[in-house]
Amino acid sequence: MKRPAPLPPGVRVKYYDNHTDSWTTKGDWLTIEQVGSTEIVTKATPTYKNSYQVTFNKFDGGATRKAMLLIHNGGSEVECDTILVRHVVTYPGTDFEPEAVAKREDGSDIIVAPMNIGATKVMEEKDIKLISSKETDEIYQDYFEKVGYYFQWGRKTGVKYTGQSTKITQETVSTSDENKEEYQNTYILGSDPESYSWSSDNDPYLWNAGTEENPIKGKNDPCPPGWRIVTKKEFERIKEQVVSDNRGDGFGISTSIKDTKIKLPAAGLMLAYSESQSMIQYQGKLYWFTSLSKDENRATSVTIGESKSIGDISKSFGIPVRCIQEQIPSL
Repeated sequence: MKRPAPLPPGVRVKYYDNHTDSWTTKGDWLTIEQVGSTEIVTKATPTYKNSYQVTFNKFDGGATRKAMLLIHNGGSEVECDTILVRHVVTYPGTDFEPEAVAKREDGSDIIVAPMNIGATKVMEEKDIKLISSKETDEIYQDYFEKVGYYFQWGRKTGVKYTGQSTKITQETVSTSDENKEEYQNTYILGSDPESYSWSSDNDPYLWNAGTEENPIKGKNDPCPPGWRIVTKKEFERIKEQVVSDNRGDGFGISTSIKDTKIKLPAAGLMLAYSESQSMIQYQGKLYWFTSLSKDENRATSVTIGESKSIGDISKSFGIPVRCIQEQIPSL
């Protein structure tokens, strides 16, 4: 790491450390330069006027960061003016901020998106309800804005749940064809929704071209640039921070990540048994895919509820995806 540029006389900088919840002088993402010379403003009491230029260093990733500029008042070593600086990072397509929720074994932060892919609003506890196959377009749209798309394992394209009008196709599709326009926003049923994939070629590396220990964003990963699907190993770290509250009505589970503003909506899973049969959603708990398949027909998922259990289910089921930020390479 390069040494920070020297500060102008009378200026100090403190950086906020999210991990210790404290301010520190260790940091290097701000450069401060004095512009011009000190001006003496002649009034009843002479005052001094200084101008500074603050530059933010390149930001390749991470969560929102904060700093504090302490500018000494004239020649006083005690009195100073304080300027708070907040460098906000928002998740693509939203006004919400991602947050670091846990650490990997190597000490790097696991930074989680504030919402599922496709969602633009936060689902509050009052919004948790069972969505049937016969609702109004307005209800389905509101639900989509809070839950996002449902993804079948390995697919690049998600499906927007619209009850009985959700488009379904019975055939299996090759991974090279599933992104074609004819399959956009389409649930691909496949041969058997209980045990078979929507895909005819069962490529296990669609979402992760690497390994659990060294994940590489796969060609069909649906997350935006700079983001990818969480692995099982990473979620093992995240789930320690997950807090769930069962309302007791059979499907209303409010789930969040402690010490953050991040919430995980009770979205359930999407499935169909035929092209003519309506979608059925189990909304008892939130299901969240990890990135690697265990065998050619089933994939690993997590059920986030009071148990936070991880297990295998059919690749044909549709489940929301929550992305994490890709790791910044070490220099």
